[in-house]
Amino acid sequence: MSERGAATDSTPGRGGSSSFRGALRWVVALVLAALAVRSLLADPSSLRALAGLDAATIAELWALSLLNNLFISQRMALAVVECGGPRVAAWAWFKLVIVGQFMNLVVPQLGNVYRGLQLKREHGVSYLAYASGLLTFVWLDTILGVLLCGILLAVARPLLALGGVRALPALGLFLVALLAAPLVVARVLPLFAPKQGLLARAHGVAARLISSATASLRRPAFVGRFCAIGLLVTVVQVLALRLCFRAVGAPMDLATAALLQVIVKVSNQIVLTPGNLGVTELAWGALGRAATGASLANGVAAALLFRVVFTPLLVVLGLAFGGAGVLARTRAERDAPGATDDA
Repeated sequence: MSERGAATDSTPGRGGSSSFRGALRWVVALVLAALAVRSLLADPSSLRALAGLDAATIAELWALSLLNNLFISQRMALAVVECGGPRVAAWAWFKLVIVGQFMNLVVPQLGNVYRGLQLKREHGVSYLAYASGLLTFVWLDTILGVLLCGILLAVARPLLALGGVRALPALGLFLVALLAAPLVVARVLPLFAPKQGLLARAHGVAARLISSATASLRRPAFVGRFCAIGLLVTVVQVLALRLCFRAVGAPMDLATAALLQVIVKVSNQIVLTPGNLGVTELAWGALGRAATGASLANGVAAALLFRVVFTPLLVVLGLAFGGAGVLARTRAERDAPGATDDA
């Protein structure tokens, strides 16, 4: 048994707590998945629509998935370079994004760790540059998505509401909060600066991350390129969302699809169950019903279609790009004799 394993086994609180949390997440996932299945069985029309799905629809969704990952990799590369990292070939970035998402299917957020390690080992990108780029990417991506959705709603459906809440004012408030949050944090951080030790180092890293993210807004060339590709990403994701709902018999207009795309994008940052199993299906069902009046089963079926179509493609590409070997090496390094938490 490795030292890491021995340490885990000999620390009941740590190992037991981790195992309990993992088991609890699976229990919650299974309960939510059962509720999603129940909604489908109560309204089998969506299941019949899925059963009659044609190959052309699947091909369209696969094409949109590939474009989405291609555009994401390009924007992530832009953000890392903007935050001080060296340039990395576009193909290498595409593979990093695919394998990272493949690993996220196994362990939430493992893909982000993998990308940081690979960029450091293979391409000389510092951990700080990658972390700053990732923060910048997520922040600007969310801002752009909310902004584009707000413009579309203002033009096409200014009175759209979800659960009695007007979408346009809510998006406006959220956008202000997104823009203000890092600026407020940047002002507050110096007021609580530890003098030394681990907290001081963590404080310094946090300050540099926030500084890099906010500084990116002062570079028009970067913002322009990022937003241009971001517009393509939004179009691709909205089309995929509409296609999934249309395939199960619940078509929606572009403005509503754009609103759901923003909500789904933000909610995906919070992983409650493995792969958000059950959470995604019920969330899509609730959002679809609130926005369009469709049944809960329609949204659940749309999410199921999304998962069933995109996950196998991600697994195939992840394996083709060496994802299985990466997972095996990760486990071997973890279990290697002499491994410690500091290794």
